[in-house]
Amino acid sequence: MRVYLVAVERPGSRRWHVSLDPSLRADVLYHAQRRAAVRLWRSARPYPLGTALAEVRRLNRDGRRPFRAWRPEREPVVVPADGGKIGSDPFLDKLSGEAPGAEENRVISGGHADAADKPADLAGRLTEAMAGRSLLAEEFESLVQSLGLGGAGGDWRFLAQWGILSGWFTLRPSVEVAGRRGRPLPRKRALCLRCGADERWMRYTACASCGETCPYCERCLTMGRARACTPLIAGAAKPSGVAGTVPERFVCDGGPATGNAVVAESDTAMAGPSGGTASATGERDAVADALSAVPGLALNPVQEEAAREALRFVLSSRPSQSGGEVRSFLIWAVTGAGKTEMIFPLIAAVRARGGRVAVATPRKDVVLELVPRISAAFPEEKVAGLYGGAGRKWPTGGIIVSTTHQLIRHEAAFDLVVLDEVDAFPFHGDPMLAHAARKALKPGAAFVMLSATPPRDMQRDVRRGRLPCATVPVRHHRHPLPVPACERPAKLAALLIRTLERGAQAFVFVPRIAMLEPELARLRKALDGVCPPGRIEATSSRDPMREDKVRRLRAGDIRILLTTTILERGVTIPKADVYVLEADHRLFDAAALVQMAGRAGRSAEDPEGRVAFLAVRLTREQRRAIREIRRMNKLARQKGWLAKSGDSGRRGNRPAPESRPSRFFGFISGRASGQQAGSGAGDRSANRKGWRAWRD
Repeated sequence: MRVYLVAVERPGSRRWHVSLDPSLRADVLYHAQRRAAVRLWRSARPYPLGTALAEVRRLNRDGRRPFRAWRPEREPVVVPADGGKIGSDPFLDKLSGEAPGAEENRVISGGHADAADKPADLAGRLTEAMAGRSLLAEEFESLVQSLGLGGAGGDWRFLAQWGILSGWFTLRPSVEVAGRRGRPLPRKRALCLRCGADERWMRYTACASCGETCPYCERCLTMGRARACTPLIAGAAKPSGVAGTVPERFVCDGGPATGNAVVAESDTAMAGPSGGTASATGERDAVADALSAVPGLALNPVQEEAAREALRFVLSSRPSQSGGEVRSFLIWAVTGAGKTEMIFPLIAAVRARGGRVAVATPRKDVVLELVPRISAAFPEEKVAGLYGGAGRKWPTGGIIVSTTHQLIRHEAAFDLVVLDEVDAFPFHGDPMLAHAARKALKPGAAFVMLSATPPRDMQRDVRRGRLPCATVPVRHHRHPLPVPACERPAKLAALLIRTLERGAQAFVFVPRIAMLEPELARLRKALDGVCPPGRIEATSSRDPMREDKVRRLRAGDIRILLTTTILERGVTIPKADVYVLEADHRLFDAAALVQMAGRAGRSAEDPEGRVAFLAVRLTREQRRAIREIRRMNKLARQKGWLAKSGDSGRRGNRPAPESRPSRFFGFISGRASGQQAGSGAGDRSANRKGWRAWRD
């Protein structure tokens, strides 16, 4: 996009800015309504947005210099238009046609304009919709059209420019290009201001919008093309804790619970015993009221203890418009622990203070499941779901449930961001999504992460005390986690028959999409007469009927579902067994294996679901997954949180080997049953390969 440079000349001063409105109608109207004695100057030609913004910064440093002192080869050509229409001077580019409102496009001296054109009535809706958002030009245009403002007061350029002049919005290039220090100016470096990508992600191509070679960011390309000449329009976030809106039960120590509710030892000593007691009492009252703010919420003692720790952390945060660092907290809870219910008091506490909340998850399936659950818990709130494929939506409610990619369109918008499944693809290992999640938070706000299998660096920070954490090692029904058994792949059909006989459903996870159809045909043939072929299905991320099959699975119409890791999270079946085929595949790390195993035993009616890893060898990742599950069971038993003793995961299953596993490596997929490991040369070769894989 090419834009004009505009100078606002007042007695003794001159300030430059960029105008997105080529007719300058917004600039003229803005100053006319303020009865300002100013004169407007416009550059003779438009410039690419990034270049124009850089020139504005440089010109404003020299704003008091007279025009004749500026070097013509470095400065834009400017022409005064005293009292005449802009565009009437031969040195200025002619405006195409007679744009609406051109009679007001004059240099203002004292200023006057038709009051009917005043867009003040649009301010409320526009600022409300743009609060905390950071949008590309085409996204801003879509938002304006969704509000029905396209024909009221002009097109999106007029409204954007009016908002920028009024201080509602800020304007930046989507990609900022700067020269390196100590290097010639042509040696550039680029930074995407939307996703934080550096020069490595930039591609320089001829741009039809600005007519020059222009970099664009490849990292956030799926969310819209961000170029150096593309405007990035950000709206100011709403202030939280507005006076008169904070219920008394969330007021600590005489003020809203936006301050630090936890008093440090040094502060307590300075304030005296009475001050420390009052603060601690206020904190306890605020936590207790937040726990009781959600009607019908029943947490067990383990969940309540974790929720209290998280509440104390959230209530001690100080969201602001500037300054302060984002503070992180981890809820490390096993699969099926009821993490969603534990965040309800956090949402209630922040909403009671007038703050906004975002619940983000890496996958669309989880968004579709969370929206009705959160809506039921907060019936008076407007809960909106944002995810790819749902069309462009611009909700303005206090609670947003979205995929992590959608957070890239927000900036300093939320007082609390809850990130579910922080270890899941695509969030884990993607710096863009991590940047988007933190950028969406107000400075000093709380960032609460939920995970059953945190990444290793996060676990290390917890051990070293760098990351506050609440651990929930037991499920909501307080039964131990099922411990996976290790079986031969050839036993899959027999294991599925046992599942069907006990009236359960089954997940069969495979590492590759290409395996689904062959395995589906093989299982339908092997289970012919036991289970109708129509009740055995397969799905993956490429399946257009995936949502329908998941719905049928929840309804009990599908008894056995073959799938990839796309369903390792977010799907709860009351009575289900889990079988992981080719569990030794390199794509199955310990976190994925723990998540898949977590699909079993999730309900109190069937807490002892079966889990089996089917593979020809025992890998390090399988051992880590089994060790982590047993560690959580042990921790829950030590704290006395289990409803009954014993490890339900071993009941009816063959225990996973704990000692030298070489005897296990002889199980070859497709071998005739009954042969012993290591009985031939092929078996010994398999043993050696398996042992090397386990050792390495």
